[in-house]
Amino acid sequence: MSTLKLMKVLFRLKSFSRLSSLTIFLNHCDNDLGHIYQIIFHLPFLKYFKLNILEYENVNFNLSIATDNEFSFIEYLVIHHHLNLNKLTDILSHTPQLTHLCCFNVTESKDDIKSETLLKLNNLVHLTITVHHLTFDEFEEFLVKLSSQLKILSVTIKNSEKNYLNGFRWEHLISQHIPYLNKFIFCYTDIIDNDLEIKPCRTLINHFTSPFYLKKQWIFKIFVNNDEIIYLMRPSSYI
Repeated sequence: MSTLKLMKVLFRLKSFSRLSSLTIFLNHCDNDLGHIYQIIFHLPFLKYFKLNILEYENVNFNLSIATDNEFSFIEYLVIHHHLNLNKLTDILSHTPQLTHLCCFNVTESKDDIKSETLLKLNNLVHLTITVHHLTFDEFEEFLVKLSSQLKILSVTIKNSEKNYLNGFRWEHLISQHIPYLNKFIFCYTDIIDNDLEIKPCRTLINHFTSPFYLKKQWIFKIFVNNDEIIYLMRPSSYI
């Protein structure tokens, strides 16, 4: 289905006054993705929305920050396409009722991060996110401003700086800004090549095995899988 046909279908969905769940799969997107989100946010009873786009690297996306009368009632949002942090911020300005957020390809923004416009999501308890080429400073600021009510946080980091491997920094972030967190899943993947600098394992283990992590029963492991090295933190119940 072309994006234009999809938008026609979405306009018709407005007549389904009790539509509460919607999942969309696209092979590619040839129009402005912001138009799709604008229609979705005007479906009055929608609680769950998932958008999966296979070819998403060069998606056009223009979506303005929500005004007071543009809020959606979506509570569970799954974003499975390329998205920079500023565009994610624009989306979240429309969804103040979110309890669960999953986004699987978040990258750095070429423009300055619009963290000052990020709406605090006081109902958000579950965040699953995969980031690419995003600095820890930017990601940390995003987390601090997003929600202090998080209970489950799952973070996958790819092709990003090694500051993410600072266990003491994660400890401070969680203890000071996400105090209700009880499940933390952390996966950092690095490619093994001639330029790889492996941080001493003893230092890493010390960072991620402090009394803070032991009390939480979060277990840190290191795996080597073919040409990748994987640093993994997860609850002991997942082992």
